[in-house]
Amino acid sequence: MVEFVVTLVAVLVLITAILQIGQLGLLHSKTLHDARDRAGALSLLPNPTLAGPDYISDWTPGEDGAVYSRDDRSRSGLSGGFEAGVVQPAHPQILADQLFGNPVSALAGNPFPQLNFGLIQAQFTATNASLPVVRRLFYAADPIEVEGRAWATWTKGIY
Repeated sequence: MVEFVVTLVAVLVLITAILQIGQLGLLHSKTLHDARDRAGALSLLPNPTLAGPDYISDWTPGEDGAVYSRDDRSRSGLSGGFEAGVVQPAHPQILADQLFGNPVSALAGNPFPQLNFGLIQAQFTATNASLPVVRRLFYAADPIEVEGRAWATWTKGIY
């Protein structure tokens, strides 16, 4: 009889864990969908606020000790590597002489070239309370916050 009760509790814990993970997965998919929806809507505006990704030189590991995890912090880098490795080999001055207003020449000497790519960022955040069984059996957890981020390219208001 004791084995039966222990087995029932184990099955309950397993099913609860699967449900909680599934619930978080669905919420994460929804936040990504909503972020993509926002980014797509912003990309159709005639004059959106353009964004650019940060240049990252390195990462500082967070409290969990795992590299490239959510609690890690990035250290900002400089755009000089992009300038030297991508823009200068394209000979922007020669291009400017041949084709006035070309996008490559506009990147030369620009301290923030990422703003020239027409990128738009959107994010959406939602919270999910843990299941009552999880709160009673494991711990009384705070609601879990799930964030979705998406990037889109500006369509220059073509619609």
